[in-house]
Amino acid sequence: MDSFKQFQELISNINIDPVIAIGVIVIIATFIIEFVLVSKGYLNFGNSKKKLDKAVKLNHQIKAKRISYYDDDVTGTQVDSWYHAKYEYTLNNKKKIYRYLSRKQPPLILNLYYVNNPRKVFHYEDKKSSILDLLIYIIPFALGILIINLLK
Repeated sequence: MDSFKQFQELISNINIDPVIAIGVIVIIATFIIEFVLVSKGYLNFGNSKKKLDKAVKLNHQIKAKRISYYDDDVTGTQVDSWYHAKYEYTLNNKKKIYRYLSRKQPPLILNLYYVNNPRKVFHYEDKKSSILDLLIYIIPFALGILIINLLK
């Protein structure tokens, strides 16, 4: 608690409300944590192209053949249904199954990739930047505002 008092004293000399200063520190810390998580690959905010480029550079590409698929839409009238498919591929002389889920109809042959771990294969769909990519900017500010409101 003594360090908190010293922090309050320092901030009061600068004429900033200590609660606001803590909120700003939380925002900055959250940005730093997100940056580390995105750069290590734990969060995927728009960097799937980098992951694909790395897999191609390492020549970690696999061709998988579709063995079955179905559509969630059983009535034939729903336009936003999901396609489910199973693909079979061979890696290290072992047959494996990859499960596909997308709004696009699954192709007969699917290119699969992996970076370091062959058990973690992925397929690449060129996606436009979505609203979810904005979360990397919204989360720190929302967290900072929440902390400010909780401390007041």
